[in-house]
Amino acid sequence: YQQAEIAKQLQRSVSSVKLYRRSVLKKYQQFMSKAEVYIMLDKNQLLYVMTQPDLERLTRCEFVSHSYLYPGSLNKVLNYLISSSRLDIKHQIATSKNLLHINKLVPIYVNQHLTLFPIKQQRAPLQIYINAHQIRGLTSKGSRTLIYFGARKQLLVDEGYTLIRKKWLESLSLATFYNQDIEL
Repeated sequence: YQQAEIAKQLQRSVSSVKLYRRSVLKKYQQFMSKAEVYIMLDKNQLLYVMTQPDLERLTRCEFVSHSYLYPGSLNKVLNYLISSSRLDIKHQIATSKNLLHINKLVPIYVNQHLTLFPIKQQRAPLQIYINAHQIRGLTSKGSRTLIYFGARKQLLVDEGYTLIRKKWLESLSLATFYNQDIEL
């Protein structure tokens, strides 16, 4: 008799745990869908994405009004940004290479407000991808370049002015190619 009673109580507790897990999972899914919408709206305000030199496996995303420090590599963050627009990063890079006839430091088109271009080689420890649509100006500071964004934000990078300007213009050209195809 006691074993049967214990089995019934155990069954009730298991079913209540299952109900609790379902409710938590449902609330988590609702939260994640809202968070994805926020990030999707927010990514149009992205200024640049860069790896953190001091902190291993952290990626800094600088937006117009704030910045985030994401756990994970830069490639994972880029994959998320691009896949959230239902695009494939390999396909976008291959298309950019074909349109621009380049093989190194290839820009990535995401949408009409977000075209990211790298300024360092892929194997460099510090990686930076900059949104070409948010740049307002460039200034040479010796062997460095100061990049001006809207909202009084700026970034000093350890690359030459001519390289940054060339990659910026390539990215804007790529965005123009994509936008012309959409309008046809």
